[in-house]
Amino acid sequence: MLDVTNKTRDKILQGLEFLREKADEAQKRKYDTTLRQIRKVSNVLFPHRNLQERELNFIHFTSKYGKDFLKQIINEIAIDRFEHQIIEL
Repeated sequence: MLDVTNKTRDKILQGLEFLREKADEAQKRKYDTTLRQIRKVSNVLFPHRNLQERELNFIHFTSKYGKDFLKQIINEIAIDRFEHQIIEL
């Protein structure tokens, strides 16, 4: 009887270990995905670990949004506000 109990206990412990490993793998995948997303956003916000305005040329935005890009920014931005502003293009 003790032998059957030990075998059952060992199978249960083995199953728990398997589930723990699966949970660890899933958590690592989730962590890696989150870290990759954070790095991607960081690279967009700070290209080459520098401020965008020091790395991205005005020509890039002109070719992407058209030659009226500067006029649109001038019309949208409130020059008397000193906090960050979001401009929809």
